[in-house]
Amino acid sequence: MKKIAYIFVFFLLMSSHVSAERKRTVDARNENGGKTIEIVLDANDEPYKNGTARFIIYCDNNDKRVKAEIYYNDIYNKEKGIAKSIGYYNSDEKETKAEIYYNDIYNKEKGIAKTILHYNDDEKEVEEETYYNSNYIEKKEIAKQVVCYDDNGKRIKVEVHYPEKPVRKDGIEKQITYYDGNGKRVKVEHFFIDGYARDKNLLKAVTYLDSKGLIINLRLYDQNGRFLR
Repeated sequence: MKKIAYIFVFFLLMSSHVSAERKRTVDARNENGGKTIEIVLDANDEPYKNGTARFIIYCDNNDKRVKAEIYYNDIYNKEKGIAKSIGYYNSDEKETKAEIYYNDIYNKEKGIAKTILHYNDDEKEVEEETYYNSNYIEKKEIAKQVVCYDDNGKRIKVEVHYPEKPVRKDGIEKQITYYDGNGKRVKVEHFFIDGYARDKNLLKAVTYLDSKGLIINLRLYDQNGRFLR
């Protein structure tokens, strides 16, 4: 998923084209020590044409952005399935994280409730978290997935988190798959829930794969993390 951009926020805050009626101070002193400002757009504003209906910007005591909420108009909402997104910023006003919330139709069809994107200091996406709704969890037995990327945007790791209840028959609560530079799996880790780990004295199993995806080694670790075999 591409990075959610907030390139219009600073422009809208400073632009004389935004009337006082459409820009208001929601909170004169928020928890960050600065103002919280709301900007409502109309059909003539360029961001509105790109799907944005409303901004809420949270600033610190130096008038720097800490957080920005974007609410999308009906057209964008229906086309993309996104109702709202939230961007978080560091002291240099670089985006470090974005949360994406989907509308009810997208949520139901895709099974996705929320996505969280994480960025490095260069604002490149390095991690994407996907949270699934209760129906998807029940059918697919997957509660959450985390995909990690290197600086070139290549996938290097995928975590799959299984729901706590009902417990899988194999006792696995999390699986982590590692990839090489060519996108091939090289290692898979399976972590077991506490009860299973105690009963079977097994904390995790690590499988190593060759370039063809065939198993070349399997290592087991007890509940204390000691190598078994």
